[in-house]
Amino acid sequence: MSAEKELENLIRNCLENTKVKWFREQAGVNVEPLNTSLDSSFCKRIINTTDIKIGTYFPAVTDAPHFSKSGIPTALLGPGNIEQAHTENEWVDVDELIYASELYTSIIKSFLLQNSS
Repeated sequence: MSAEKELENLIRNCLENTKVKWFREQAGVNVEPLNTSLDSSFCKRIINTTDIKIGTYFPAVTDAPHFSKSGIPTALLGPGNIEQAHTENEWVDVDELIYASELYTSIIKSFLLQNSS
């Protein structure tokens, strides 16, 4: 038995008596596009918290649509250049990484402060 099949069987056995639904798909196959409206309160909060421009097109495959399809508000936001992502010598500029961490912190604080009122 292949390691892949063995792992799949192990996962199925572990989830057998739970309500957790598990399925496996080939990456990039049957993935719906991310469909979070820029007019949603989730996106508006991100837009109002940051000084970045939010786009509507991401030319790659991501897990984000799976979260969105499950009812979890989702947006793609991160450092780096998609054209060199997942390449042999992938890297992210340290300044971009620092900026992204500050951006994430601002967004998280915004949501936390909203919920504490």
